[in-house]
Amino acid sequence: MRLAYIDESYTGESYWFGAILVPENRDAALQREVLSIPARYADHGVPAGAEIRGYPLWNATGEWHALARAPWLRGDAMLRTAQTIRRAGADIVFVGIDRRADPTRRRLDVARAHAVDVMLSALERQCADRLGERCLLIFDEETSSLRQLFDVVHRHHRATLMSGADPMIVERPVMAPSAETPGVQVADVTVYLRQRDHAGRERDPRAQATRDRLLAEIQSAIVCDIVP
Repeated sequence: MRLAYIDESYTGESYWFGAILVPENRDAALQREVLSIPARYADHGVPAGAEIRGYPLWNATGEWHALARAPWLRGDAMLRTAQTIRRAGADIVFVGIDRRADPTRRRLDVARAHAVDVMLSALERQCADRLGERCLLIFDEETSSLRQLFDVVHRHHRATLMSGADPMIVERPVMAPSAETPGVQVADVTVYLRQRDHAGRERDPRAQATRDRLLAEIQSAIVCDIVP
């Protein structure tokens, strides 16, 4: 079985989901690696138990504010996070939708539901055609989207059954707080980078070089990349 750790990133123009498909027998090793990363920067004021998230790391906010004047260390933390994907033998699925293509997608819940639906179809194809394994979805816990995500996954599961196919996605997803779930933190970092790359608004050449270097690290693991 694959554990699909999933997180989101969005702007007014696009909505993205990133899923990290980790082999079940490699999950513990990935978790240990991710949990060990913040402690490397404890001497610089970062809490040893800091949560690894794309936006706070990139912008030096929250628990990563202590590294505001050390962008190379923030980049190092993101690189170490990205490297856990390759070492775990995990795959990445990215799904992005254009929120401007349909006026109703200006509402976050509508954009999220559509993006989840597209992602579920992509995950079914990967699990059935390429991996031959079932997949358990593990979403970042967010109260505002909890019921909605359950409903979308359930509808997808029922539609797959009624089509005569065997669903590869486990019907009931797991909702996990990102602060306590290293795999979700990895998904958060990667989907944030993908969203920034698609937006193409990097003004600082050094920031652009860092982003490109981080994306190059995960490139070989990307098995599906649906862009708006």
